[in-house]
Amino acid sequence: MGCGEGLILAEGGVIWCADLLCPRPSAAAEILADAGTGHLVVLGEDTLTIRHPLCERLDDALVTCLLHGYLADGGWRPEAAGRFHVTGEPPALTWTAPGEDPGT
Repeated sequence: MGCGEGLILAEGGVIWCADLLCPRPSAAAEILADAGTGHLVVLGEDTLTIRHPLCERLDDALVTCLLHGYLADGGWRPEAAGRFHVTGEPPALTWTAPGEDPGT
């Protein structure tokens, strides 16, 4: 959100933007709270959207992520459209619907 210099460490260790014009002062804290290491994949009838985990921003892992290419090229995916948490590396992927136990 461009906070940069406006970020402060508030009481309780919460990162907050102190800039009075900031549209979402809690954005940095919200982003950092997402500690997931898997992908969120949304499949539509003819669409594919992937939200990559934040850890893929380190060491250019986002640029080398194989998931989008694998799915776009026809790699295995569930038959039904929906939202899924996806872990693993292609082709060994685990697909779990949000709220579902990944061990089942």
